[in-house]
Amino acid sequence: MLDDVRRCIMEHGLIQPGEAVLAAVSGGADSLALCHALWRLREELGFTLRVAHLNHMFRGAEAKADADHVAAFAAGLGLEAFIAQADVPGMVRGSGQSAQALARQVRYAFLRRTAAQTGSSRIATGHTADDQAETVLLRLLRGAGLDGLAGIRPERAGIIRPLLHVGRKQVEEYCRAEGLAWRDDPSNQTQVYDRNRVRHRLLPVLEEFNPAVRAALCETAALLQADQAVLEQETSHALCQATTAHGLDVGALRGLPLGLRRRVLLTAARSAGAQAGHAHVAALVELVDSGQTGQARDLPGNVRASLSYGQLEFMSSLPAEAPPLVEQELTIPGVTRVPELELEVVSTVRRRLPGDEQPATFALTARFDYNSVVRPLTARTRRAGDRFWPAGAPGTKKLKDFLIDAKVPRAARDRLLIICAADSLLWVGGVRQAQHAHVTPATGLVLELTLVYLADEAREEVRPW
Repeated sequence: MLDDVRRCIMEHGLIQPGEAVLAAVSGGADSLALCHALWRLREELGFTLRVAHLNHMFRGAEAKADADHVAAFAAGLGLEAFIAQADVPGMVRGSGQSAQALARQVRYAFLRRTAAQTGSSRIATGHTADDQAETVLLRLLRGAGLDGLAGIRPERAGIIRPLLHVGRKQVEEYCRAEGLAWRDDPSNQTQVYDRNRVRHRLLPVLEEFNPAVRAALCETAALLQADQAVLEQETSHALCQATTAHGLDVGALRGLPLGLRRRVLLTAARSAGAQAGHAHVAALVELVDSGQTGQARDLPGNVRASLSYGQLEFMSSLPAEAPPLVEQELTIPGVTRVPELELEVVSTVRRRLPGDEQPATFALTARFDYNSVVRPLTARTRRAGDRFWPAGAPGTKKLKDFLIDAKVPRAARDRLLIICAADSLLWVGGVRQAQHAHVTPATGLVLELTLVYLADEAREEVRPW
């Protein structure tokens, strides 16, 4: 198993020398094996390791025993452990959310905060090849396209899964061989949850047809992930080419192959805040094909798509509201919540790593030379008269003009989070960094800022709109 974990880390570039990793450890076999394997590899691969555990308070004394077990396990390895609890059952009451969904949101928020506070640039979770197979099968049963069937990615927004090529049986064999006693969560056996029914009832039946069905499902996910990466690039390029100052050019959309047109429309609709699925995309394709000015389609999430003189515009179907006004100081290091924009800014201060020198475009993470940044930093929305010096540009320009040139949809501009150092714009969040304070080979400490959207913590879109 150790060889498989090492190979996964190296193949996907999950951990770089000098990084700090926070291992999420529940006390189960998967997470214990993950943490122990990383502990054995930490010196060889040159990273530091810490442990985090959240008690969701669903199972009373059993959950407390899980936390105590993780604390003792970490102490036995000489690792610093961060143990916390959250009253998720209390949060569920009146929230309208399922217990599982809310527990996941709270857990990842805890992991993000702990990573920021400890300077950890990676959060490792114990998802295995079995989890991958179950995920692909669940999404197939519910109906999914390529993106859904691509399953769990080895890395996403700083979350890494080093066990993704390791099966659950292999994990348990490793635990026995290393003398690791794990805790069993009884909820993993209940037939209430779809995943458990797939795990305990459906997969055993499918194995009668193909004993290697789990491996086959994982291979399908790996193949589709490679295809998905290509299509994401094509979609981003096509969306950029079709975007105008007022919406999407209908002629450009019609010139796209149907599959690419659907992806562009889905991305644009979701970026406008619509809770759109494939049925809504079909309606948008029909709308674009009609070409009739004044025609419109209402989408879930109070978004209306309308045609106007060759432009497809997405706008709120609710009465117009004043744009959100945000201005607050960033916590460095730490997490700054911006409820008006439904996001958090996670800030970390760490040593420079290879590749930090390249400022990213349309990314949710930005990196700066910590000692070149004038603090405190302020997070705010745009103001009239703002000027910005984009990285790589010859000088400053009006922020309004920059956003138009960058083809940021008009409806999204007032909801962009801008990071300022004194009166200077340092980062137009998710769009472009400024020319100054960027990381150089002479940089010692790096300030890393990441936008985390609360509506969907694991969101994968490259752009924030």
